[in-house]
Amino acid sequence: MKRIIALVATTALVGVASAQTKIVIDGSTTVGPIAKAFAEYTMAAHPEVNISVSESGSGNGAKGLLNGTCDIADMSRSMK
Repeated sequence: MKRIIALVATTALVGVASAQTKIVIDGSTTVGPIAKAFAEYTMAAHPEVNISVSESGSGNGAKGLLNGTCDIADMSRSMK
C-alpha cells in the first residue's frame, strides 16, 4: 500500500513538473515531512525542477490551492 501511495504522489509531482519548473506545495504539517521527502526525491531525479514545501496547515493549503498561491495542497483531513 505504501508503494502505491508513493507511486501516485511521485507521478503527480512529475506530471505537474513537466508543465513548469517551479512547484509550490503547501498544507498539512502532518503530511509536510512526506511531501518534503517526495520533493527531494523528485528534484534529485529531475534537477531542472524546483519544489518548495510549506507547512501552514491543511486549511491554509486548501485556500492556497483555490487562490492560486500553491500548485499542490496536502491535507491530513477531509475538506471542510
